[in-house]
Amino acid sequence: MSSAAEGRWLPAWHCTVIGAAHRRRQVVCQDFSLVRQLRAPSGGRLQLLAVADGHGGERYRCSDSGSRLACEQAAEVVEAALQSAPLDHLPTWERLLAEGLPDAIQTRWLQAIQLHWQQQQVHEGNGDRQPFCSSFYGSTLGLLLLAPTWWGCTGLGDWDLVRVGGGGNRLLSEEAELPGTGEATASLCLSEARTRWVERAQLRAIPASCPPFALLISTDGVRKSCATDGDFLELCSQMVGIQDPRQLEEGLAEISAAGSGDDLSIAVGRWFPAAGQTPGPRRAVTLPVVSRPPGVPLALLLLLLVPVGLAMGAAAWWARPTDPLPVIQNEAERLCRDPGLIAGTLTQRRQQFSQLRDGSSDRQLLLARAAQDPLGALIAWSRPALPPPPVAEPSQGTMSPSGSEQPFPLPASCPALDQALALQWRTHARPASPPVVPPPGLRP
Repeated sequence: MSSAAEGRWLPAWHCTVIGAAHRRRQVVCQDFSLVRQLRAPSGGRLQLLAVADGHGGERYRCSDSGSRLACEQAAEVVEAALQSAPLDHLPTWERLLAEGLPDAIQTRWLQAIQLHWQQQQVHEGNGDRQPFCSSFYGSTLGLLLLAPTWWGCTGLGDWDLVRVGGGGNRLLSEEAELPGTGEATASLCLSEARTRWVERAQLRAIPASCPPFALLISTDGVRKSCATDGDFLELCSQMVGIQDPRQLEEGLAEISAAGSGDDLSIAVGRWFPAAGQTPGPRRAVTLPVVSRPPGVPLALLLLLLVPVGLAMGAAAWWARPTDPLPVIQNEAERLCRDPGLIAGTLTQRRQQFSQLRDGSSDRQLLLARAAQDPLGALIAWSRPALPPPPVAEPSQGTMSPSGSEQPFPLPASCPALDQALALQWRTHARPASPPVVPPPGLRP
């Protein structure tokens, strides 16, 4: 049986918000995003998700139009290719993602921005008619295609692609460091732009009986708003679950204000196996009533709520019970590779330490969701004065006697992590503060 009969893509969605820095300076949003539902002559469906980030500034004075035209022209090029390229012929689409689509999109984009410049000059009545320069419209472009039996991406610039669920959260595509150039990122306006697409092009077949997963493509402002890549992956997991447009827009605005200040764009597609299961319509996620101390931004609160939000069902449609031990070991090794980040990373989860301590958070559920939230599972595993996790073999556990205030030892841990966990459990021996009514962006 083909994977097309094993599952399907749910309708994708996208969101773009103006950055806090641009809002303060009254500058237009340079980001753009879109989602298109395309149909092949054979009846097959292809979803297109695009995000673009205009560079901004005087040198790139029209980049807000550049990002919009990049997404729109990409959609038209893909729709045209779909008329002659069978969706079930993966080698054809591999070539298209690496060469055919980039060439066509670059050509169409250059034509579109030249026409836009000419129309703008006429509209403004500029008798001098400034010469056209493609740099005025400089923009990145990230493109994600979701077909019945595969998904693929291409583009150029500093956008990111993350897979959530289906074995863990992973960064699937990011921009490599640009050799021999002063540019911070690859751009559609550069002379060598056509050669920069192939390194971001990939196509992945969806195997039969594939577990549920989501793909999230985002402009660079989202990742830059996070202290670590681990936080970025956790934030992506939370954003995938927030499907209410207003709530997502408010959350992204808060993330920009507390983080990079940049414009933010995301687009999300979800794969769900058939198997007689129906995920139901999109609905607003219900978050718990939690304390939000004065001065703590929603961006940080979202990171604190990742395990809680997931436990409440924000992304529960891909939950699968698995042995958390390998994931916990990998997470411990990741933290121990950079001990300087351990204290800050654990401090961001102070709410979770308190909730595990007072019993308002389900330890076993966090362990069961280790693939979606490795850090949460690691913290749950380390909870002191509790029986050993049921997944552990007797030889793996060196559990302290009942009533001890020492954390349960972590596999693959290091002294710095052990000490930081012990400090967190001592610090959060009581709930941090009584719950209050959350701000409007977090109300159920």
